[in-house]
Amino acid sequence: MTGEYTLFYYITQRLHFFPSKIPQELLDSPEINKAVLQIEESAYSDAQLWGYDEFWDAVRVEKTLVSDAERKGMEKGMAKGIEKGIAQGMEKGIAQGQSNERKETARRMKNDGIPPETIAKYTQLSIEEIEKL
Repeated sequence: MTGEYTLFYYITQRLHFFPSKIPQELLDSPEINKAVLQIEESAYSDAQLWGYDEFWDAVRVEKTLVSDAERKGMEKGMAKGIEKGIAQGMEKGIAQGQSNERKETARRMKNDGIPPETIAKYTQLSIEEIEKL
């Protein structure tokens, strides 16, 4: 404890007479830095303290507004993304189903002996695709 009081005394003396002369190695310590800030704040006049409090209140309000806007933006973006994903999935599913149905029709036509050119005409499949069936 004696060391802490010595540092505190050193800081208060230096801050009182030479606030800009506090060694950086002392300011690098979180505890010392906090003590320096408290000492600086305690030297504020009532008007300065009021202004200081008003400033931090404004900062908190701004952070809240930004945070709310980000959250709402993310929710809106997620909802649009989900809608778009569902629509794309449905389109893909329908296209895949139609493709599977054309191939199945072509397979049946091929099994019945219908020429590949005729099958291609009605199923819109290429002759190569029909031959692979």
